[in-house]
Amino acid sequence: MVGFVLAIYVIARAFMDRAFRNFGKSRLELAKADALANSSRRRDIEDIFYYKPNLAELPFETTATDEIVKLQNRVKLRAAAPMIHFHQKFTNIELKTAYGASNLEMIAINEENYNKYIYALLKWAEHLLENGSDLQKKNAYVILERCADLGGEHKKTYELLADRYNKKSNKAALDNLLEKVSTTFSDETIRQNLINYITDKRGTL
Repeated sequence: MVGFVLAIYVIARAFMDRAFRNFGKSRLELAKADALANSSRRRDIEDIFYYKPNLAELPFETTATDEIVKLQNRVKLRAAAPMIHFHQKFTNIELKTAYGASNLEMIAINEENYNKYIYALLKWAEHLLENGSDLQKKNAYVILERCADLGGEHKKTYELLADRYNKKSNKAALDNLLEKVSTTFSDETIRQNLINYITDKRGTL
């Protein structure tokens, strides 16, 4: 029951965040646009927006500790859920206009599935870094880089990668990471903090 209530809260917050993302419009203009969007006809979500993970790209282990097996299975479970990932940010009004208001909840749930998949990857990578062998730690960075490529908005992913690239004196990788952070994070404070963190790492090389 608690999990269900939490899921509804997450979806509701996602709707609210989107609804007021367009700061250039007044509340009255937003209300009018929202009312018009609510009358939009339901449309199918094109397959191009569904993300289907390629698990063959990930360093799964056939012989591993119980905890690693548990984390790997969680990744596989999340990967089996339907996931939607848009390559740009849309407001609720834009989504309702494009796909119909009745599709909005389904879109939010499937976008959340995408985020849960990335988070499962991050937790797997963190465990390998904290408890794994040298090879497992190397694999952890492969997983973290996949998280960044997928546009995950978890601060820890980018801090761990920045530390790695700094240790390897890889300025090009740090520059690439900066670009990803600049275009990925919707939270301005977290984005700027990460930019400062990565810039500081680059400045020590």
